[in-house]
Amino acid sequence: MIKRIILFLIIIALGLALYFYQSRFPKSLPAFSQTGQTVDSQKVLAGSGQTPAEKKEVSLPAPLKVNGEWLSNDKNSIILTDEGIVGFTNQERNKQSLAPLAINEKLNASAKAKVDDMFKQRYFEHTSPDGVTIDDLADQVGYDFILIGENLAEGDFKDDQALVLAWMASPHHRANILNDRYTEIGVAVGHGPLNGQDVWLAVQHFGRPANLCPDIDQALKATIDQNKATLEALSKELNLQGGEAAVFLSYIKNFNKIKTYSKLAEETSAEITQYNDQVSAFNTCI
Repeated sequence: MIKRIILFLIIIALGLALYFYQSRFPKSLPAFSQTGQTVDSQKVLAGSGQTPAEKKEVSLPAPLKVNGEWLSNDKNSIILTDEGIVGFTNQERNKQSLAPLAINEKLNASAKAKVDDMFKQRYFEHTSPDGVTIDDLADQVGYDFILIGENLAEGDFKDDQALVLAWMASPHHRANILNDRYTEIGVAVGHGPLNGQDVWLAVQHFGRPANLCPDIDQALKATIDQNKATLEALSKELNLQGGEAAVFLSYIKNFNKIKTYSKLAEETSAEITQYNDQVSAFNTCI
């Protein structure tokens, strides 16, 4: 009889301990549904089983064929330079209190490739006859970007400043030049035969490189996914969805498993918060 009383008291004590323990025990899995900011119609999902997707943006104003005050009457006197075009571009940005664009050699290479290809295949468009665009050129030179833009111009310009002013007079080209999200630039100019006449072609490539934005820890994401699967399996084993009596009996029978579940749930919740912070920082950057 005494043994039964002692056993009964032990069960009551254990039940009370588990009752107070339950008060801080997570009743459900941590939320796995936080969504990041919309990025050009794509969403970055945090803790949701999807890998955040970097959406690359491209700005392509219609190619500019120039007539009028910016052109030279003496074609033999025309001298256009990459450095001069960059300098006058940054001068226009400075007028608007924007940071100057840094010259990037990879963007210089992609701009040069564009000029050469337009002369070679005799076209004046953002997309080549074989379907190559600025995205492809950036890939070819190894320029990983979040935002990239291309300004094209054709004409016998007086000089570098006249060329930049012609772009500035076009709203969409002006928008590229004054876009405060760009940080880098590449420029190329060339002179040669196109559609039966000798012309000057000019290309500006603007970019915001991907490495400006903080990395998202994909190993952390994998850990969260693994923890989520473990927690769901434990939840089924513990029958935590039953009535109060079933839950109480499950607590007594599976005390160690419950401690494991609780600890893992708390750790996973903290990891999800850390991961979501990384995603938010990435979304803010792009």
